[in-house]
Amino acid sequence: NFYGRNVFGYSYLSRDKDNDKYWLSRDSLYWHFWRQSDLNDKSLKEILSIVSLQSTNVVEIGFGLGRNYRLLHNGVNGYTAVEPNKYLCDYVAKKFSGNKNFKIINQSTEEFISHNPKFDVLIATNGVFMYIDKKIVDEFFSSLQIMGARTAIFLNEGSANGDVFRDDGTVMYDFKSRLIKAGYGNKKFLQKVRDTGIYDYLVMY
Repeated sequence: NFYGRNVFGYSYLSRDKDNDKYWLSRDSLYWHFWRQSDLNDKSLKEILSIVSLQSTNVVEIGFGLGRNYRLLHNGVNGYTAVEPNKYLCDYVAKKFSGNKNFKIINQSTEEFISHNPKFDVLIATNGVFMYIDKKIVDEFFSSLQIMGARTAIFLNEGSANGDVFRDDGTVMYDFKSRLIKAGYGNKKFLQKVRDTGIYDYLVMY
């Protein structure tokens, strides 16, 4: 825990706004393993008590080590994990090798949507989109209807008050307005917002 935290601190803070340089590196695994012990199932359990993922095809963008997978994959037809870090993909492929409904894809978000994938449920948690360029984020959300998405779950990221551009080059995007613009205005939205204006969770269903 001590070692992982310090490797993260040095590598991440010295990235000089080159987010890909850090998050695609082997060093970033220290962050993932360090934070893997910091699990909070409360929000997911609240969501799953209202929204069913049974018999759906799920896509999780920025899968990491699969922190939430154990709660989300039960009863789904297929679970596709999209992860740009090849070191994480190697680890996860072995970890979940016995799960028949699981597939890991080593691609960026931009590469993934270029193949016109089809899925029912989108999941992203813990700051995945904050490192992605605005143009790609806009393209992704505008393509959700074409990809067949009916449900979206975001945890610990996204802004309820418009896009927030930070000094470190990260962005808290306004997911809800993008979903409505993409044609999901007739959907139900379940949300919990922190005092900072960042979503504890946002769910479209």
